[in-house]
Amino acid sequence: MIKVDVVSDNTGYKSIKFTGHALFDEYGKDIVCAAVSVLALNTFNSIELFCEDNFKSYEDPEKGILAIEFVDDLSDGAKLLMDSLMLGLTDISEQYGSTYLVIRKRQEV
Repeated sequence: MIKVDVVSDNTGYKSIKFTGHALFDEYGKDIVCAAVSVLALNTFNSIELFCEDNFKSYEDPEKGILAIEFVDDLSDGAKLLMDSLMLGLTDISEQYGSTYLVIRKRQEV
């Protein structure tokens, strides 16, 4: 199962971390894992290329870890990209179920 931990506060997104593997199918055929990976990587690459937001990132593909932590409040463009990522992840979770993808949100004060 892929777990997505999203942390936000009253100003918006602070971090997002992906852990695990979907295990929907065997390696190379796992459409859930592929979809989540493409959404996440494209979002992070888009924020880096099209926005001037500062962030720290970490990845360990073998352990199934991908994380990004935003240093400052997000620009409008980065917020839109993150909202789009969350829309896609929610759609995948609703279509394939929590056996393969769980989204956990935490609001900091």
